[in-house]
Amino acid sequence: MGSAGLATWIGNTVVENTYTAGNVVGEWDVGGLVGGVEGGSEIINSYSTASVTGNKAAVGGLVGSIGDG
Repeated sequence: MGSAGLATWIGNTVVENTYTAGNVVGEWDVGGLVGGVEGGSEIINSYSTASVTGNKAAVGGLVGSIGDG
């Protein structure tokens, strides 16, 4: 399971007009806004100013991991 400022994992979801700030720390799938994104999802007009730290892999300022689909 991921770590994120808003949601750990989304699928078939629209995230719009959203922002996060602060600190996000985790191991896998770590993102400032969303830890992981699956198919059918959109992130629109959203941003993150969070400090993001990951200990393993799939770490990003906005999204940690993008899955298949």
